[in-house]
Amino acid sequence: MSEKENPKLLGGKLYVVLCSLDSIRGRDNQILSVEELKETPVYNWVSLTGFNLPLILSQDYKILDGMKRWQIAKLKEIEKVPCVLVPNFEDKKLEDSFLHLVTSFRYSLRPDEWYDLLLNEYGIEKLKREISEDDLSKRFGMSRIQSEVLSQYIQTVE
Repeated sequence: MSEKENPKLLGGKLYVVLCSLDSIRGRDNQILSVEELKETPVYNWVSLTGFNLPLILSQDYKILDGMKRWQIAKLKEIEKVPCVLVPNFEDKKLEDSFLHLVTSFRYSLRPDEWYDLLLNEYGIEKLKREISEDDLSKRFGMSRIQSEVLSQYIQTVE
């Protein structure tokens, strides 16, 4: 499923998709300077573990959760990041409750989940031929270990 497909909430399930940083809208009142950003624990965490915690976005790609992670991805020149798109709510209380629930169950993507995202985005042949470990690190913000494991996994899949 690519980011261009709109039905993100199917059968009551949320889906993780890869989104281009250019398509994501941040909140201006929460932009940190580069110096402030580098002092946050989140910056060190992303630098050590890679970008594997999805951003939470509205259907119009506005950040609901993950503003610092988005800024870090931009700073590190990552091309695409994993995102969960949530439905738009007319009731603000319902939206707040839903966001609280979703963000309380944060989880990092496993290699098989990364594989599914990349497979849907590029297809198996392009993944095997054109996406290197270096690409996984630079383009998607994976740690060295994540990119090695995923690269090996990709090569073993038929």
